[in-house]
Formats: sequence, C-alpha cells, structure tokens
Amino acid sequence: MIDLSELTYRGEGNNNIVLSDNRGTIYRIRKSANPAMLPTKKTRAFKKRRQLTILFGRNRMAHYFGSDFVHPFEVIEVDSSFLSAVDEKFTPMRPAFRLNRSIDFHTNRILITSDASRIPPQFDAFCEGSTLCVEIKPKFGAIPCGPAEDEIEAALRRNAMFCIMQYHGNKLRMWGQPSSYCPCDLFSGNLDRMRRAIFAMLAVRQNNLRVFQDSHCVLNNNIDRLDEALMEFFHPKAISLDSLDSRQAVNFTSSYDSIQVTPPSPQVPSEDSSSDNEANNLCAKVCRPSECLRDPTVSFSLRNSFVEGLVIPTLLAEFPSKSDERSLLGGFVNRSPKFRYDCDLHPYPSSNGVKNGKEMNSGSLSGDVPKSSPLGRVYTAQMESPLLHKDLIEPYKKVSAYFEEHDISWDSYIGGKVIINLSEAPPNLIESLNLVEKHLIAMVARDCSIMLTFRRATKDCPDDIFTVGGDGQRIPKTIVYSSIVDLDPKELSNLQERVDSERGVVKQFLAVRAEMKP
Repeated sequence: MIDLSELTYRGEGNNNIVLSDNRGTIYRIRKSANPAMLPTKKTRAFKKRRQLTILFGRNRMAHYFGSDFVHPFEVIEVDSSFLSAVDEKFTPMRPAFRLNRSIDFHTNRILITSDASRIPPQFDAFCEGSTLCVEIKPKFGAIPCGPAEDEIEAALRRNAMFCIMQYHGNKLRMWGQPSSYCPCDLFSGNLDRMRRAIFAMLAVRQNNLRVFQDSHCVLNNNIDRLDEALMEFFHPKAISLDSLDSRQAVNFTSSYDSIQVTPPSPQVPSEDSSSDNEANNLCAKVCRPSECLRDPTVSFSLRNSFVEGLVIPTLLAEFPSKSDERSLLGGFVNRSPKFRYDCDLHPYPSSNGVKNGKEMNSGSLSGDVPKSSPLGRVYTAQMESPLLHKDLIEPYKKVSAYFEEHDISWDSYIGGKVIINLSEAPPNLIESLNLVEKHLIAMVARDCSIMLTFRRATKDCPDDIFTVGGDGQRIPKTIVYSSIVDLDPKELSNLQERVDSERGVVKQFLAVRAEMKP
C-alpha cells in the first residue's frame, strides 16, 4: 500500500510524472496521450510498454552501460482512486508548460525503482553528513557527418541539435532565454570545455540539470538553494554555527542566474588546507554562514569546488561494472570520423592551461574520455549510429515488413523475448536490423540522464570503496555512486514525423540566424 502523504513530486518528462517517497523508492506514473483521448488500441498499449521498459533496460541498455549502472524496475498495480488522488495533490506543483497532459487513467500499472539520488545502503556505515546528487541530461555530444542535400541538412551536419533547439519559439517561451550549454563541450574530455558546459547549465537552468540534497531538489529551473546545500556539504562545521530556523528563514537565491557563464578562475588553496579548516577562512567573519553565502567570492568558490572537485572527476572516473563487455574494459572512447565533435555555434579557442602546477588537457579541443566512465558509457552508446532519422526510414520499413510476415512483435524483439535466427534471415534484413537496433540504442542514450551521487566518507572508509577528493585540498574524501536513468525505448514507427519536426526546427533556426546578421 502506497502512502500518499509520503510522496513528493520529483519532476516529469514528456511521458511520465515522477514521485518519490522517504524510503528510497521512485514512482513513475504514465501521462496521457496528447491530447487526452478515450481508450484505444494505442492507449491500451501503454500497459504493455511498462513491461517493455523493464525488459529493454535489462536486456539491451544494461549491455551497453553495465548492469551496475541500470536500476531494475518493477511493475505494480494501483487503483484509479490512487491515480485520482495523485493527480489532485500534485497538479498544483507541476510546471505550467506540462499541464497539457495529465495522468493516464486508462492504465493501472506504474513503475517503481530505487532512488538514484541516494548512496546505496551498503555504504551507509562509511558515510557522514548530507547527500548531494546531480542529475545531468547531457543530450547528444557529437554531430553525424555526411552529405547535405540542402541548407537544412547542412546546418544539422555542423551544429548540435540541442543548440539548434535553443532558437525554437517553443523553447524560448518555455525557458525565457536560450542556454549557451553545448553537449559537444561536456563530452569533449577537455576540462576547460567541460567546465564551460556545466556552468552554462547553472547559468540558464532548463530541464538538463537538477541537484538534490538528501533526495530533495535544491536546484532546477525554478529553485536555486544550491549554495546552501554546498555550504552544508563542504563546510558542515561552519553551517552548525547557524541555527536551523535561521537557515530556513533565508532565501538562498544565487546571484548567478544571469547570462554570465564563465566564472572567475578558482583560487588555489594552500597544501595544508582542508575542507574543515577552510571553513574558518571563507570570509572575514564566518559567524553566520548565511552572510557568507551572500558573498559572491564564496558562492563561486562553492560552485567551483562542486563542479571541478566532484562533478567533472566523477563524470570521467573509471567505474567497473560486473557485467562490462570486453569493449568497455580500459581504453578511451573512439572518436570515429563519422562524426564531428565541435559545434559551429559554440567554438572554443585552443589554449594551454596550467592548474596546480599540472598541465591541463586544454591545449586541444578534445581530451580522452574513459570508456568505463559514466560519460564514456553514454557517449559510446550515442555513437552507435551515425545516421540521421531520414536514413533509417527504409531500413525500418524492411524490418517491419519481415516481422509482420513472420508474426514477430517488434516490442518482443527489442525486449529480448524473441531472438531472430540470423542464419535463416536474408542478408538485407540482417543489415537493416543491425542499423535499426543500433539507432534505437543511440536515440535512448542521447536522451538519458546521468546521476552522480556524493556523500562524505568517514575516516575509516575502506580503500576498496570508490571515492574522489581527500587529497589535502578543498575537496573532502567523498564516496561517489553513479547510475544512468531515463532509458525508455523510443518509438520508431514515427520516423517521418521526427524528420519533419526536426526540419521545421532547423528552418526556424536558420530564419532567426538570418535576422541576426547585420
């Protein structure tokens, strides 16, 4: 029995409303079709797709990401009164631009899984303090190469689709201003470019960055209590000087919601500094952390520590997974000539950088991304297909015709319930099936989210537990945990609609850019 009073609104995407409880469980509730419609063959199929999500994640995406990175789902049944109560309670909390689709009352199945914003319980004995979790939806960090039939395709071949979308009228109305975040920066492996990417997300917050403290959201497109959460994480002794009541009474709204993206260079701490004694040097008077947080220097210091000391190192850290394929064991992501890795909308100058006496990999536009890192696992899957959507229409038609002729369900195939005997299949079918399956994997990887969860390690934390920091600098020794979420299989029967929609977005982008020219 689910206790409605324990549920909290976590957020939502195009197809699901996400709730959480205080016991570490996530609930994904299906949204209605758009617009709301009476039960049809299509809406009844939503029930089946719940099971497909489970099978697809377990049998397809775990193969690419590693089973340790993919949280298993479970389907549970609820009654209509529960769904009605959820709708009534959480509709006032939902963003206005999402209200065109409500809960789907035609299915009584919801998905549950463990909360990735928490450190797994087996590490609790070696943790202390609050838990921070950053959720990043990085989007596609490469650009498919190939011939361009017109100026629309030429734009698609030179710019990241996320960056093009920033010029679309719907996006501008939704977020108020365009983001300067570029996925090519984040996936570059170049520390300077990765830093630029994350601070761009912080500057204009859309639905691609959220931060949680103890499973409660402290940063999204509407909320910014990040500095308070970072102060408590990095400097718990200083925070304890303030009473809880006074902290709750202060609105810790960051002063960095403007278009400024590149923060000042971080100060290099002395060799004997630590996160604990640094709390005494945050400002001239540290009697009240709420006063420190109003100091721009302190705010930038906190965010720099978070981005450079925790987020970027963890994105690039090599995490082993017990189910890793040999292709993910060691080495770096292969940058195929089938893709471009720099977006014309966000050029980055090559420069040599030195930090803490060490040369940074900023001399080239791209650095190494380990295959077994969270970023590398996603990037490898994203580049499984160099095709545009239009290039997949004919292969998908061939596969669909073969499946229909042999009474094979596409969902059963991608869910791993049906295996095709390739020795008996015609060669053109094998080639088409390979193209379609890899494109589906790439589409899911281009829309997934990376969860990075952090909690300070105790002094007796064993060496075999994966940690970052603790090197005598400002970053405390921190236990980290990573997972990859939002792995629903994409619909491929609407490829032509995707092509038309994409071309419409690019056409508007070109028109806006033409108007901007002097």
